[in-house]
Amino acid sequence: GLGIVYTRMGKGLGQKAFRTFRMALGVDPNYVDAYMEIARLHVKMGEADAEAAFKRVIAIDSTYAPAYLEFMNWHADQDYY
Repeated sequence: GLGIVYTRMGKGLGQKAFRTFRMALGVDPNYVDAYMEIARLHVKMGEADAEAAFKRVIAIDSTYAPAYLEFMNWHADQDYY
């Protein structure tokens, strides 16, 4: 959707992407793909809010494997060892 287009166009459009994904969540508050894109956008923008976003995806759908993979990759990059 449009949020993904904004995400791919660069950091300057990150806030527009967030708004677009949140609009989708206004229609369906359990739309796991929108939460996943929010998490990815937080990662891309270097924001710590990625953790909460990944956890939200997992809370909505505990079987959504990409969330675990990307969350663990993000976590490993944070030097939390």
